[in-house]
Amino acid sequence: MRRLQNVLLFSFLLLPFLSKAQDCTLSISGNVADESTGIPMAYGTIYVEELQTGVASDSLGNFSLSKLCQGDYHLRFNHIGCETRSVFISLQKDTVISINMHHYNELIDEVEIHDHHSEHETAASTSINKEDIAEIANKDLSEIEADRRNLLTRAAKRRAYLLKAIAQDAAAAAAPAPHNV
Repeated sequence: MRRLQNVLLFSFLLLPFLSKAQDCTLSISGNVADESTGIPMAYGTIYVEELQTGVASDSLGNFSLSKLCQGDYHLRFNHIGCETRSVFISLQKDTVISINMHHYNELIDEVEIHDHHSEHETAASTSINKEDIAEIANKDLSEIEADRRNLLTRAAKRRAYLLKAIAQDAAAAAAPAPHNV
């Protein structure tokens, strides 16, 4: 009985230290932005190597890693078309950081995009130059796709208008000339 009391007493004395060691309520939050423009970078990834987990920045470039314990962490920041950034943090309290990412847009002079729809036997082709790439660098893929579809829709409407005008001209040329009496 005495031994059981000693074990319980020891456990109660040790409990505050154990709970302190397991107190994982800290966070790392911040913002990811383009290094040259300062524009927030949406949907970049932030990976914590020690935990083998990560999060994505939101549409405004903000991110938050929560339920972290005190300790050392290596964070890896990635975004499409950017150089990976690695940051070491010795976490002792809630921490807010700002990360600036460098784009590789100067490495690409031009991209050609070809599209072919066999259903309608139509084809579309476009080129994107360095300035166009820089303009879309901070857009997410859904915004780029919406812009592309809008461009293709406008091109299809222009093509349909021209075909209609050509057909009307051909019909007018094929019609018999009126006879004057």
